[in-house]
Amino acid sequence: MNRFRIYIGFLLPFLSALLIVVSCTDKEQQTALESEVTKIDAYVEAQGNSGQSVVISGGSSRIILEDGEDIPVEKGDSVYLNYAGYIFNGGLGTIFDTNMESLSSKIGIDIYNRGFNAGKLVVGKGELLKGLELGLIGAKKGEHSYIVFPSTMGYGNEKKGVVPPMSSLIFEIWILNIVKN
Repeated sequence: MNRFRIYIGFLLPFLSALLIVVSCTDKEQQTALESEVTKIDAYVEAQGNSGQSVVISGGSSRIILEDGEDIPVEKGDSVYLNYAGYIFNGGLGTIFDTNMESLSSKIGIDIYNRGFNAGKLVVGKGELLKGLELGLIGAKKGEHSYIVFPSTMGYGNEKKGVVPPMSSLIFEIWILNIVKN
């Protein structure tokens, strides 16, 4: 019984300290997320004020630079697109991914050995980051747009390649074709 009290006497302060560290981390993450959303909102508002059409879908914002035509993307549709992914920094920041040869050579990405089928994806099957998937809903063939979203809809608190944890992302998208499924 005495050993149990010593063990508990050691364990309780340790667990309390651990809980404080975890809750501080949660508070820091919440503060970082609030900052991300504020920066995204300011950017989206500025784009809207400059005359760009803005579509907001579940926390993801699509800023339409060039209108498309035809029927909009819905869940289950196959979409053929070109893209460039950037770390959001109040606009386009550091590029970290693309499927376009002209950009890939500049950042050292081999687009031919990644398993990405020439820019074809099916929306709504979980093939994409949540923010990108939500942002594509309603896009049209021929559309050129930016899709911007917070880290919680991207890689979250994980580091992915050059993308630091808790990074908002912005993708430049060119919709080449849409096949209704």
